[in-house]
Amino acid sequence: MKDNTFLLIQTDLDSRKVTGSLSKIANVIWVSPIYGPAHIVAYLESDGPAEMEEVIEEIRARRYIKAVDSRPCKVIPGYHDEPGVKFTKAVRACLMINVDYHTLKERDLVAFLKEKPYSVQVRACWGPSDTIALIEADNNEDLRNIVCDEIKIYEGVKSLSTRVCYKMG
Repeated sequence: MKDNTFLLIQTDLDSRKVTGSLSKIANVIWVSPIYGPAHIVAYLESDGPAEMEEVIEEIRARRYIKAVDSRPCKVIPGYHDEPGVKFTKAVRACLMINVDYHTLKERDLVAFLKEKPYSVQVRACWGPSDTIALIEADNNEDLRNIVCDEIKIYEGVKSLSTRVCYKMG
C-alpha cells in the first residue's frame, strides 16, 4: 500500500508556473493552483515514509516555496483505491472537511463520498482536516449544489472549507 499525502503550498510566484514545475516531480500525482490562503494543492504517493519525507523536503527547499502544510492520509482498513487522480469535468475543488465525532466517523464520511459520482479522490487525513476530498462538477452551480446541498448538510459534518481549483488549459 502506498503512502499518500496532500500538501497545501504557499508561494511567492505565479502559482500556475509553480504548479507546472511541481507536476514534473515523479511522486506528485496531481497538483493544482487553488483560491485561498494556500496557493496550490498537491496529492503525492510514495512507497513509504522515508521516500515521502524526501519528496516533501525537495518541495519545501525550492526557493519559491514560502510554506508547506503536509496532510498525511490515514489508512482505513478495508478500503483500497485506484492509484492516481482522474478528473473528467470542467470544475474542480478541494474540500477540507471536519466531522463531529459524536455523530460521524471519518471512515463513514469517506465511504459516503466515495460512492458519489462527483468524488475523484477522498482520504481521511492527519492534521486540521479530518477528510480531504477532490470533487468535480460540470459547472460552478453544480459544484455549489454538491457542496451546499449534499456534503455540508450530511449529518456529522462539522465544518467544511472549499478551495476551488483554477481552470488550467
